[in-house]
Amino acid sequence: MGGSPPGSVLSLWLVLCYRDCPTDPVPIAGEPCRSADDLMAPSRLVDDFLLELRLAPPVQQDEDAIRLFASWLDQVQVADTGPFTSLPDFENALRADLIPTASPLTPGGYFRFGSPLNATKVPYVDVGKYFQSAFRIWTTEIRPLFHALPGSGGCGCGGDTTTVGNTVDDRCLLLAEVDVPVVKVGPNWQVDDAHPVVIDENKRPILLPTRMLQQWLLSGLGAGK
Repeated sequence: MGGSPPGSVLSLWLVLCYRDCPTDPVPIAGEPCRSADDLMAPSRLVDDFLLELRLAPPVQQDEDAIRLFASWLDQVQVADTGPFTSLPDFENALRADLIPTASPLTPGGYFRFGSPLNATKVPYVDVGKYFQSAFRIWTTEIRPLFHALPGSGGCGCGGDTTTVGNTVDDRCLLLAEVDVPVVKVGPNWQVDDAHPVVIDENKRPILLPTRMLQQWLLSGLGAGK
C-alpha cells in the first residue's frame, strides 16, 4: 500500500462473482508435432464462483435504484379524507423529478434528493391502483435504465453494462463491507488485533422468497397493521 490508509481503518468489500470453469478435457484433431498443451481442450463449462476482497465496492446499480425508488414510495400518504392527488398528477410527479444530473447515468445522479411524492395523498380505497401505476412506471421506464443482463455485453433491459476499468462488473454481488483496523509497524501496515473487525451487511442485496412475504403480510394483518 502506498502511503497511509485513511485514519486507522482499511475498508474492504467482500464480493461474490460468477465465473465458468472449463473442465472435461478431450483430445482434439490437429497437426502433428504439437505441444502437450495443444492436444486437449475442455469440453464442458461448469458454473463456479469467486470470492474476493476488493478496495472498492462492486457496481450494483439495479439494487441501488430499487432502494431509492422504494424510499420514494414510502413518502406516499394514504388517507380516508382528501383533498387527494389525482392518478395523472401522481404519475406526473414520478416522471417529472426523474432528471439525470450526471454522466454516466447512475441511480444517485438520477434520483434527486428527497421524494417528489412527499406531499402526495392518495385515497385508501384506491391505494392499489396508485401503486400498480407506480410499479408499472418503475418496470417499464425507470429500471431499464440501470438493469442489464449479466454478461450480455449491453444487451438486455439496461442497454449499457457498467465497467470498472476494462472489466464488466455486473455479475458480482456485494456480501459485506469489512472495516479492518490497521496499525503501522515499522515500514509495514498490519491488522490491529487490539480492535475488532467490523462487518456491515446493510448494502447486501437480499431476495426473500414469496412465501416469506406472504406470511409476513398475513401476520401483519393480524396485528392490525
